[in-house]
Amino acid sequence: MKITSFSFTDLKTSWTLEETSFDAFNLLVGVSGAGKTKIVEALKRVCAATLRSGVAPADCVWALAFEHKNVAYRWEAKTRTSDSESPGAGKSPLPSFVMERVTVDQKPLIDRTEEHFSYGEDSLPRLKSSETAILLLEEESPLLPIRGAFRSVMFSEAVRPEETELSDGQVDGPGSRIDLPAESLDLLRSTLVVGNSALYGGLVTYIGYVIQETLKDDWESLESTYRAIFQV
Repeated sequence: MKITSFSFTDLKTSWTLEETSFDAFNLLVGVSGAGKTKIVEALKRVCAATLRSGVAPADCVWALAFEHKNVAYRWEAKTRTSDSESPGAGKSPLPSFVMERVTVDQKPLIDRTEEHFSYGEDSLPRLKSSETAILLLEEESPLLPIRGAFRSVMFSEAVRPEETELSDGQVDGPGSRIDLPAESLDLLRSTLVVGNSALYGGLVTYIGYVIQETLKDDWESLESTYRAIFQV
């Protein structure tokens, strides 16, 4: 799955990501608080809605375009939470999809509002409004590739400050793929771990070193872009 563009608006906070196009390799750069994490979290919330029930982003609008197996898809949706809904004691009301559209190679596949629900050329009865149509109709053959595409999305996190040690697997794993003398790897390990306390971001530094050694052209392109942005 290759994400080609993404836009997102949180209607409660008015935080908005204008529609942004993506390439095969992307780098989010900005000062602390610029919104880098919010972009990733918004994307994570949208993707989760296609895989699990009851986790659709509440009171949000988004448009996600992506390619999978040489087919172009676009998924647009809007959710709203109604205070009048009573799911039961101790439970928060689930957001409802008040608008949803899915296109495949620019051809409409799903068109859903509060008044109607169409799938291809067929009109469907109103289905569970708290679930995306991608999940509701997951067994339909045109939607199977979409579900497969979202299952392929992976999110990972770097070492957090409270993790006080880098395990052998975290440090030695990437090192097994590069041709460096053992003493160089030992020296690198010693710079990452001081007094059994890992420097925050140490693993990221290590990965950067691996990229620098194995993908020199890509690293030089990345470095020049970084220097241009920060004028260093």
